[in-house]
Amino acid sequence: MALAALASAVRRSDHRAIAFAHLDEPPLHISFVSDEAKQGFCAQLGEGEGAPVCLPPATLGLAHGGAVTHLPDYDRGTWWVQDVAASLPVRLFGEYKGKTMVDLCAAPGGKTAQLLSSGAQVIAVDKSPRRLTLLKDNLARLRLHAEVVCTDARVFTLQKKADAVLVDAPCSATGILRRHPDVAWQRTEVDIARLTTVQQQLIDHAATLLKPGGELVYAVCSLAEQEGEAQVRDFLATHPDFQRTPLTPQELGGQALYVSAAGDVRTLPCNMTERGGMDGFYAARIVRT
Repeated sequence: MALAALASAVRRSDHRAIAFAHLDEPPLHISFVSDEAKQGFCAQLGEGEGAPVCLPPATLGLAHGGAVTHLPDYDRGTWWVQDVAASLPVRLFGEYKGKTMVDLCAAPGGKTAQLLSSGAQVIAVDKSPRRLTLLKDNLARLRLHAEVVCTDARVFTLQKKADAVLVDAPCSATGILRRHPDVAWQRTEVDIARLTTVQQQLIDHAATLLKPGGELVYAVCSLAEQEGEAQVRDFLATHPDFQRTPLTPQELGGQALYVSAAGDVRTLPCNMTERGGMDGFYAARIVRT
């Protein structure tokens, strides 16, 4: 797979920086069910070598090489593993406490946990029974509850339209090569063509689940423009009853670097390297008008 060709959403000047970022072992990022849980976790780890690094927004990074089950409060279920970039798409939604949210392609459940811990009523949808088992186990440990549905997200239906839908679509995963280097050897142009078709079907179907005024967030852990920016551009061109709602740096804790000119999220593996780096992600917020 020609990574430089796929990473068309990335400036050529960033290609070298991304390559060097892939040489470093990625840290472990974790999110918390509450600020109190985060403070308690930090107090148990203390300071010095191995101390957690605060990341925007509200995430901790650990230079951790052992089992996560040995970390503080694992059995208490106060945190879950989630790269800081993967936590950003959920933050594109407005106030969602008490609202009905659909998380399509939800497993293994990090974004579902984010929504639930902030008070949303969540329907988590995924077609993989094995991955849904991971989601259920994660939610059980966190003492969170979601309605879990095992089906293809492209045919999932609702009796009542949702307030918001999250589509974390399957993709080439070129944004997470430092965690999964095998992707560089396994993905082909044929795979990309197949995945972009699935992504288009997912975002089109997600639109049918939303009530007027509802929010749709589309996200992929890919650096390829055809899987991110182009998908949203094509969707808006064929759905006149939807429009992009650009986000502001303030919504991401003042991190202007992660906001594209169009007002979407675009993170790169070479971002935040002084604190261990992050995954490459794209996300856009769209509203049914």
